[in-house]
Amino acid sequence: MFLGIFTGIEVLFFLLGVMTTLALGSLIWLKLSHDIKPGQLSLFGIGLLVIIAGIAWSVSSVLEGEPQAGSMGMMVIILPSLILSAIGGRQVFNGLRQTA
Repeated sequence: MFLGIFTGIEVLFFLLGVMTTLALGSLIWLKLSHDIKPGQLSLFGIGLLVIIAGIAWSVSSVLEGEPQAGSMGMMVIILPSLILSAIGGRQVFNGLRQTA
């Protein structure tokens, strides 16, 4: 991937900004277009934001030369947040099914 003069950390923060914008935009869209309860939406949103934080932790650790810290971030931060977002996503999907 050719990105010119940008370093790895600059590309990381750009992609984190894009992912955060998409995550928050999708949560706002779900809230405004469908009548989803805030508890269901917050569980899903917390899971997404923790995934983004785990990606930031892991990639920045590898860029700084600490691959073991990156692996720890994948296992300790991202895996539980995947479970959390899957549970929240299931609740949101059930809420969508009930409103339709």
